[in-house]
Amino acid sequence: MDGDAVISDPGQLPCELIVHAVGPIWQDGAHKEKEHLTEAIRKSLELAASRNGSSIAIPALSTGIFGYPTDSATTVITMAVRDYLKHNVHSSIKEVYLCDNSDQSISGFVKAMQTLFGQDNIRLQSGDYRAGNSGFHREPTGEGY
Repeated sequence: MDGDAVISDPGQLPCELIVHAVGPIWQDGAHKEKEHLTEAIRKSLELAASRNGSSIAIPALSTGIFGYPTDSATTVITMAVRDYLKHNVHSSIKEVYLCDNSDQSISGFVKAMQTLFGQDNIRLQSGDYRAGNSGFHREPTGEGY
């Protein structure tokens, strides 16, 4: 169901848990795609926090074969993260990695983060995605959201 998320064990992956989120298939923007994408991100953050996770990596959900326009999706995702952190200042989530294997998605995340948080409040990282270092993250201070 669009906007839903569940937790599973990571198997052999080097992390504590996996959150599987279902983003919407883009139709035309008039079928609650934004709301469903926002809900999927919010639920993912809540599930990770419910297990006392300190960090989460979030890809450009619903882009690619689901057809959600990349700039719109990365903005919606970034706004959902911002809103979650703003309303959950005591969350165990301290690092959020917005990442993807698409340069277009990474550019969309960077643009959205710069707009929403300001250049001085983000840290860009690149590296080996297999080591969990791709994308960038924001360390929330509880202020400025």
